[in-house]
Order: sequence, then C-alpha cells, then structure tokens
Amino acid sequence: ERQRVASGLKVVIECPAAEIFVLPVDTRVFADYLSYVTLPMSLSQILKRLENEYYRSPSALESDFDLVVRNALVFNKPGSKDFDLANRVSPVLTSLVSNGDWMAAMGQSASGNAPKEGKAASSKASAKA
Repeated sequence: ERQRVASGLKVVIECPAAEIFVLPVDTRVFADYLSYVTLPMSLSQILKRLENEYYRSPSALESDFDLVVRNALVFNKPGSKDFDLANRVSPVLTSLVSNGDWMAAMGQSASGNAPKEGKAASSKASAKA
C-alpha cells in the first residue's frame, strides 16, 4: 500500500498543477509565511516520510496531505491562482489515501497522459504553498 501511494504521489509531484506544493516554501522569499503557517509541509516532505515508513496509518498520511492544502488556503487569498490550485489538488491527494484512484482524480488515462488543461506555475508561485 505504501508503495502504491508513493508511486501515485510521484505522479502528482510531476503534474504542473501541483508544482507549487512540491518543495517547502522559501521563507526568504515569502518572509511572512510563518506568520500565517505554524507547521509547514510539502509534497516532497511527505514522499520522503513515505519512503522512510514514517506513517503508521492512512489517517496520519491524510493529515499531512490536508496540511499542505490548508497551509496554501491560509496563506493565499481566496480567488488567487494558488488558492484555487490548492482546492484542485485536494481531492487528488485525498484519493491517494482513500481509494488509490489518483489517475482518475487527476484526469489522466491509464497510459499516464497528463491533463491538457494544466499549466506550469510561475517561478514566484513555485515557492509559495
């Protein structure tokens, strides 16, 4: 199960819509980030935890996925691109834990074709999640 989730997460990490959630937020660029977010989390940190067998239950993993999304929703303004991306990626991350149907949640076929609507985030947005 852990391998299945890690494989799915690797696909999510490669998706342009998830780009801003992959690495920890650069607090040198977004100096006020820690004023809004008390417990930073990124998809790369979650992947490392999966690989190190950190999670003891699906709910613990789901809590970290929720944390990534919640942090983005708290830090970014409603209606902003990053706020909207957080809402888009949330069901994808939930599906990794709940039923493993991550490809369907991302709008991908079994062949791994990426959704056509995704665009790469700007380099400024990449540091923000």
